[in-house]
Order: sequence, then structure tokens, then C-alpha cells
Amino acid sequence: GNVMIWDYKTSIVKSSKLSELPVRCAKFIARKQWVLATSDNMRMRIYSYNTMEKVNVFEAHSDYIRSMEVHPLLPYILLSSDDMTIKLWDWDRGF
Repeated sequence: GNVMIWDYKTSIVKSSKLSELPVRCAKFIARKQWVLATSDNMRMRIYSYNTMEKVNVFEAHSDYIRSMEVHPLLPYILLSSDDMTIKLWDWDRGF
């Protein structure tokens, strides 16, 4: 799947192919300058917004990840999956 970052005034800013499988969720974390993305391979990928190079990738669930939320102030990412779990990840502790 592809991730495309848009500027509503000027059109596409960045585009990157992340996986052969569909990208299901993506978020931008301004305070870290990260783009987070999940796809049907059960992994969460973290990319540098500036270079689109991988910062980290890990298997986050044992089934498809369906949603992702980022805490507005704390270093937490919440993921839910078809494996019937909701996981809280802390990037300050290395996920």
C-alpha cells in the first residue's frame, strides 16, 4: 500500500510505497516528525517525515490492525486489531 501526504493548498507533498499489502491506518506525529502506518502484515512502521526512511518497524499484533490513535500529549499509540486486543505502545520506552 501507499501513503500519500497532502497539502490541501498545493496537492501531494510526499508519496511512498510502504508495503505490498493495503495500508489500513496512518497518522502524522508533528512533535516527533514521524509518519506511522499499519498494514495487513500486522506490523507498525514508523518513518521520518523529512526523509521517509524507516525509524522502526515491529509486529504489533497477530491479526490485521484496524485502527490507530495517538495521544495528543503523551508518547502513547493505541492500536486495535482483529486479534481481539487493544494494545497501548509507549515510544519513550522503545515500544
